Amino acid sequence: VEAFAYGLGGLVFGNPVLWAVLMLARAGGSTMHALAVGTTALGVYEAVHEGRRSRLLRNYLLAVGLHAVWNGGLVTLGFALFGESLGTQSPAAAAVSFTYVGLLSLVSFCGLLILSRRLGRELRREAAAGVPLSPPLAGAGG
Repeated sequence: VEAFAYGLGGLVFGNPVLWAVLMLARAGGSTMHALAVGTTALGVYEAVHEGRRSRLLRNYLLAVGLHAVWNGGLVTLGFALFGESLGTQSPAAAAVSFTYVGLLSLVSFCGLLILSRRLGRELRREAAAGVPLSPPLAGAGG
């Protein structure tokens, strides 16, 4: 819903550059958030099912780092594109920033595909071995 609202805002203001930037940011942001959540969830899974507690911290820090790099790219892109009001607009900086955010979007999407394939293989392997998908609930009667 948030991405749709941003896209609609870009169309309402009638600025095709603004619309393109908003769509790139929202599409990349959606995949980045999915990748960050999936990375953290994989860390939780490995901590609970495999006893690898350090994986939770590692994966969480990886997700936070990815989010920080993404936000930094968007801030850079915003300053590059809308620096006119600050008297610092540079077409070269805008092109570099736009390329950076686009490549980061692509990396996030590819990372999401790799993560989902890895998790799918792991779940299929464990299902074939008869491992339950989640641990039993504490206090649940049996």
